[in-house]
Amino acid sequence: EGGSLSADQKREGEEGRDYGMRRVFVLGMALGLAMATLASCSRGRDVSGSVFSHGALNEFNLQVTPSDLDWLNHHELEERYIPGNVSFVNFNRPSGGTLTGAVGAELYKNVGIRYKGSKGSLEFCFSNATGNAGSNKYNKRLCKKLSLKISFDKYDDEGRFYDMKKINLHGMMNDPSMMRECLAYGLYRRMGVPVPRCAHAKVFVNGEYQGLYAAVEYVGSRFLEHNFGEKEGVLFKEKWPGISEEANEAEYFLAGVRNRKSKTTKKDVKPILKFSQKIWDAQDPEEVGKLFQKHWNTDTVLNTLVVASVIDDWDSFFTFFPKDPNREVGWARKPPKRFNHNFYIYQDMGEMLNLIQWDTGK
Repeated sequence: EGGSLSADQKREGEEGRDYGMRRVFVLGMALGLAMATLASCSRGRDVSGSVFSHGALNEFNLQVTPSDLDWLNHHELEERYIPGNVSFVNFNRPSGGTLTGAVGAELYKNVGIRYKGSKGSLEFCFSNATGNAGSNKYNKRLCKKLSLKISFDKYDDEGRFYDMKKINLHGMMNDPSMMRECLAYGLYRRMGVPVPRCAHAKVFVNGEYQGLYAAVEYVGSRFLEHNFGEKEGVLFKEKWPGISEEANEAEYFLAGVRNRKSKTTKKDVKPILKFSQKIWDAQDPEEVGKLFQKHWNTDTVLNTLVVASVIDDWDSFFTFFPKDPNREVGWARKPPKRFNHNFYIYQDMGEMLNLIQWDTGK
C-alpha cells in the first residue's frame, strides 16, 4: 500500500539483484582472465607475437588497382582472390623489451586479397545473396565492413608474413563493441584451449581508412607449431567423426585436410577414421565415453564447453544443423543428415585428436 513492496516482491527483487551480481561477477572474472592472456604464449618457435600484441594498433594498408578493386566489390560472394600489395606498419616491434613504435612500413608484394565469411557472415551482409555474385542493383550490401583474408603465398609459394602464410582481418560487423572476438579467444587460451591469436588493427585500402578490424591468426602449419610444438600431424577442418555413414570412409576426412594436402594419404587419416567407425558402431553411452577418453585430448574439449557456456558461444562444434529434411525412400525413412562447423581437429604425431575452437565473432 502507498507504494510499499510486499514480502514476495522484496524477495523477488533480492533474488534479481543476486542473479545480476553473480552475472556481473562471472563476466568480470571472464574478461579479466581474457585480458590477462591476450598476449598469448606459445610452445613452438614464434616470430609473429608483435602482430598480435595489444600494446598499440598496427596498420594494414591494402594496395590494389582500381579495376581489381571494382571487380572485388561486385563479386564479394565469390570469395575469389585479386592480386595486390600490403603495406604493414608494426607499432609493436620489440626492442630491448620496450616498444619502439613504427619502424617504417613493411611492403609485401603480389599477395592475394579476398573477402571471406561464406554463409556464416558474408551472405548476411547482402539483401539478396542467393544466386548473386556480389553487389548489384538487385543485391545491396548491408554491412559497411566485410571480413578479409590475405594470402601471402597465393602467387608465391615462399611468400610469408612474420612466418605465416595467411592472416584474417575480421570486420566484426555483428559486434558493436568490437571486443567480443579477441576477448573470447583470450579466455579460451587462458583455459588451455588452442585457438588463434587475435588483436585489433587499423585497415586502409589504397590509403583510405576502412575502420577497426580484428587481425586473427590463420589456423595452419605455423599455428600447429606454436600450439603443439609440432606440425607434422594432420589438420582437419569441420570433419566430425561418426556424424554420418560418409564418416566411415577415408575420403570424408581427406576432403577436410588443411595442411600437407598433397602428401596426405589414406594411411595418414587411419587413426581418426578408426575412431569414427568405432563411434558409429557403439551401442551405449559408456562405450562412447571410453572411446572418447582413449582417442581425444579430453581436457581441451571440456574446457571448450565450459568457456562456450560462459560466453554463449553457441555456434560451435556441439551444435548440429540439419542438411536436409527427413524423406521417405520406399518403405524406409532415412534420418536427416546433419553438420556442425567452426572447429578444427588436429591429429597429432601421437595419434591423439585435439579440438581447436574457431570463429568466436558471433
